[in-house]
Amino acid sequence: MGEPALWFGLLGTLEVRQDGVPVAVPARRQRALLAALLFRSNQVVGLDELAEAVWQSRPTEAAATTLRSYVMRLRRILGPRDGSRIKALGTGYLIEVREGELDLQVFADLAARGRRARAAGDWAECADLLAGALRLWRGEVLTDLSPGAADHADLEGLRELRMQSLGWRIEADLRLGRHADVLAELRALTVQHPLVEVFHAQLMLALYRSDRQADALTAYERARTLLAEELGTDPGPSLQQLHRRILALDPELDPVLDRERDPSAVRSPDRPAGAGAEPPTVTVATPTPAPAPAPPVPAQLPADLPDFTGRRDQVSRLRELLLPPAGQAANRVVVVSTITGTGGIGKTTLAVHVAHAVAGSFPDGQLYVDLRGMSESPLSPAEVLGDALRALGVSEGEVPRGDEARSALFRTLLAGRRMLLLLDNALDAAQVQPLLPGVGGSGVLVTCRSRLVGLAGATTEYLDVLDEAEAAELFTAVVGQRRVAAEPEAVRAVLGYCAGLPLALRIAASRLASRPGWTVAHLAARLSDERERLDTLTLDTADAAVRATFRMSYAQLVLAEQQGASDAGRAFRGLGLAPLSEIGVAAAAALLGETSREAERLLEQLVDVSLLESPAPGRYRMHDLLRAYAQECAAQDESDSWRRAAVRRLTAWYLRTAEQAMDLVYPHRRRFRSEEAADPGVEGAVGIAGLAFEDTDQALEWCESERANLVAVVRLAGDAGLDAEAWLLPATLLHFFNMRGHLQEWLESYTVGLRHARRAGSASGEAWMLGGLSMAHRTLEQYDLALTECQEAVEVCRRSGDLQGEATHLSALASVLHLLGRTPEAVLWFERALPLRRRTGDLSGAAATLNNLGFVHQANKDSDRAAACYREALEICREAGLRYLEAAVLDGLGTASLDLGDTAAAVSSIRAAIAIRAQIGDATGEAVSQENLGDALAADGQSRQARQAWESAAAFLHRSGHPNEARVRAKIATLPQSEALAPAPADSVTATSG
Repeated sequence: MGEPALWFGLLGTLEVRQDGVPVAVPARRQRALLAALLFRSNQVVGLDELAEAVWQSRPTEAAATTLRSYVMRLRRILGPRDGSRIKALGTGYLIEVREGELDLQVFADLAARGRRARAAGDWAECADLLAGALRLWRGEVLTDLSPGAADHADLEGLRELRMQSLGWRIEADLRLGRHADVLAELRALTVQHPLVEVFHAQLMLALYRSDRQADALTAYERARTLLAEELGTDPGPSLQQLHRRILALDPELDPVLDRERDPSAVRSPDRPAGAGAEPPTVTVATPTPAPAPAPPVPAQLPADLPDFTGRRDQVSRLRELLLPPAGQAANRVVVVSTITGTGGIGKTTLAVHVAHAVAGSFPDGQLYVDLRGMSESPLSPAEVLGDALRALGVSEGEVPRGDEARSALFRTLLAGRRMLLLLDNALDAAQVQPLLPGVGGSGVLVTCRSRLVGLAGATTEYLDVLDEAEAAELFTAVVGQRRVAAEPEAVRAVLGYCAGLPLALRIAASRLASRPGWTVAHLAARLSDERERLDTLTLDTADAAVRATFRMSYAQLVLAEQQGASDAGRAFRGLGLAPLSEIGVAAAAALLGETSREAERLLEQLVDVSLLESPAPGRYRMHDLLRAYAQECAAQDESDSWRRAAVRRLTAWYLRTAEQAMDLVYPHRRRFRSEEAADPGVEGAVGIAGLAFEDTDQALEWCESERANLVAVVRLAGDAGLDAEAWLLPATLLHFFNMRGHLQEWLESYTVGLRHARRAGSASGEAWMLGGLSMAHRTLEQYDLALTECQEAVEVCRRSGDLQGEATHLSALASVLHLLGRTPEAVLWFERALPLRRRTGDLSGAAATLNNLGFVHQANKDSDRAAACYREALEICREAGLRYLEAAVLDGLGTASLDLGDTAAAVSSIRAAIAIRAQIGDATGEAVSQENLGDALAADGQSRQARQAWESAAAFLHRSGHPNEARVRAKIATLPQSEALAPAPADSVTATSG
């Protein structure tokens, strides 16, 4: 039976095939979403679980909208025939998978059938079924999705079933007399899974049946020693019993072949069909040489730190790699593990600690050498080999002169020995390669700031910064528990300034420990000044300084620049100018004035030398202290004009991209005159196009992912004297902040924008910033402050003759007056604003004013006039395509209908508003509508449905810190508690897009 028309693969990297043709799912998060759905195929997967799979975190307020976008793209990728397999049900999603379409299901089915064949004693069938099941595995599951995906708890049972199936398949092969065929596989399995006793037992049996009793007994001894060293236990009863039976040459251990089930098993695998007896073996005696003197046992490891803290996972992994299995043969492959990371991250400290921990398993000695890879004169392999040979007892006169001869002698001396080599501060793979043993039980630890991709077979342990708990543990170990406990807030501040860099933490703690008169708060105050931070993180010794550690890496970049080999040094300096949490390739290209392809090449070079991290494809992150040093380098090595041009390009890119995003999200937003912005041709900003987006979901996703960066760029623009950009960027983002309820970013960016709009002398910018601040303060129910800002905005517009702005802020002023209880004044100002809106041709503004006027009439218990205003506004919205306002008007019309006693019309109108708001990503508006829907349903006696709507509203208000949460919670409290116990009927679920 051939492959089905649709095929999904999870047992390895994620695969999708339609009619045998691979289907690409290129976006990592969409792949993670598809994998999460496939692991729960034909079941509804909730938003919490999907968010955990996609972002490794709990869902944010934007998660539902973003997941809807990902689902739509997955449906498009699967096409019209199969896209409908992904369904939105309730508060989650389901993917329909039929029999034979998912390798995970096929594997589980074959494994179950193989288990039944084993129970029935049908060994040939068992072997065939389980071999077929195991062939479906193409590698470890989910390793192509995210760093933590393979650690998901649900995979443990799957891995266990794979191991169990493997053991049963080998058992079946042994029952069928295929002992010679499985020997190599079993040897590999006992190395890969040294604590799994069944593989040791199967290896012993296969060796015994191959007439290798001595090797079988040796295999037992290896297993026994390993279990004793690793677990402190003896082998289990089954393994011990098998050992005794092999010693006794138990005839029952000989294979009993089932000729009918597996005729091929009758023939010995070591002898071809029809072969006669083998000729006798001739043994030639050779003289035995005199024993050589015992070679010296070097013990060169530097001292371990007595207060070593953290890095528990890394220590565990490195120990597991380096500790050789007991009784391992001399030709065991040498274990090489490289520890990489930026300067000051603790590579040498970790390597030395691990080396001391495992030194007892390397009885032939430990060699240590500082390769000085970051210095001006790194050691050559020949120099290192000369010292190593002398440490191993080779006299000066016997050390070969040639590099290759030294390397060959070194490998010869280490063959069959268990030695540990710690090669510290390597430059590159070429420096390390000649220093590696060839065969034997040796282990090698290498530390290097660059990733040594040229070392075949080496594992890599990349060190990141310490997490908060580990950082606190290290700081406390040096400073002492008493001082830390006395000033917990100051300690948290110090840890934040050190940003998890072990060297910075140790220096800061050492400065404090050596100065008993200092408080932790005093140290925190010194570190808070960015200009002095790197000076504070310096001790008297030359190598005990964060700046000096970074300088060694930077010197390599400068040297490459001088030689014309790379411009990565310029990229490093440029990134120091951008105070961003992360930066994408396109933004970096604008900053550096390069094409995206060239920018990515330079960024990847910085990643290779651990001066930059890449947390996701196309995304890059620089350590805070490294950024401070990069900024120093930019100030020293680049001109003022270059730095200004770089900042202007980056600011222009973010402004253009934000404009293009908001053109999709709110097409009718106000746009400002071109003369408000700085000339794009000034200082290299010409040609900055920004990103383009396919749809609203993609635009909102970018705004969400770049939210912190957008606020940082507003501050950067202001600090750089780009006053127009400093207010234009927040002005562009007003509707995003409002729709998503991001009040902190809203207030911060608009406060900065107001200051720079005034400094630039921009009346329209000043009025818009005041209006935006008024909206935010109105949301926070700070009405007096909101009123003052509206009045100032109106006055600024009147002075400058900005009629459109005056109408906008008059309408906002009226809304605030209404909220303050001054309703007659509110009506007066709305009625003054409306003709101005119409005179300037501002359809969006006219609809908004009518909507607000309807709200005031409704508050005055004049629901008929309110409904009339809403209907007129709705007509304008639909004619002009004002979707954002249409939802608000429908919501108001629904509440007016409720006041007029038409509950059915109210529910219908409000649900239509919710559908639009969900579709356009207006989370704040959706929460308002959900509250109003709950009001309408409660008035109609539908308590369960009302609870559902109010709970949805309260959940968003809680996440965004909105003060109205308490009001909604109070409404929920009025419902009977019994309503919380029963689910709402299926037809009462609020309509959403999926």
